[in-house]
Amino acid sequence: MSDTFSSTHPLLSFDYWDTETITYSFYNDANSGPYYGPQTGVSEISEKAKDNIRSILETLERYLDVDFHEVADTATDYGLLRYMVSDGPGYAYAYLPNGFNSNFGNSWDVAGDVHLNQAYDTTGHNGFADDPGNHGYMTLIHEIGHSLGLKHPNPYEENDYGPFLPFHQDNTTNTVMSYNFAGKSAITPMIYDIQALQLIYGAREYNHGDTTYSFDNVYNYTDGNEDYGAT
Repeated sequence: MSDTFSSTHPLLSFDYWDTETITYSFYNDANSGPYYGPQTGVSEISEKAKDNIRSILETLERYLDVDFHEVADTATDYGLLRYMVSDGPGYAYAYLPNGFNSNFGNSWDVAGDVHLNQAYDTTGHNGFADDPGNHGYMTLIHEIGHSLGLKHPNPYEENDYGPFLPFHQDNTTNTVMSYNFAGKSAITPMIYDIQALQLIYGAREYNHGDTTYSFDNVYNYTDGNEDYGAT
């Protein structure tokens, strides 16, 4: 436990959802009503980006002792995690679980909200509707990590705080929360991400028998004649 905690501690914000079922929803133009945050241009994300998010949460369920449950998004009721596009200045960003969500009783409503830049809600050019193995898909994993309580492993931005990962560990081979890209874009959370989230939410007994996983090349992400993103 101590070794695992040491390697993942730099990813933990110590904000989290204290529940065994984490609900999520997608802002929709017909029923969601005015948005409570400071962002403008808030609207619904594409169906393909929604499917990507569902797939990522389904993957996380294999590792974490928590269930993700999609709910309807209305003006008065919505998920703890909430996904939308907006006119914000960034490519994508998410709020940690330390804000208030009126469905859960923290400190302000934007907790767990994930904002995507509307210009990239498409395929190609780092789009969020791109298939796994592209930068947009990896960014969705990164922002979902924030919404569940993970932080950056080093001070990339003004508000980032320690402790931090050693430089030689700070790369996307170890964690999708890193800004230091190594090889191709990840298609799943990486080992430090999974370890950190299991410290928060517990580990699910998934494939807990004698299962052997192997790969041929960690840096080029290849296995025989098949070419993969990081797994």
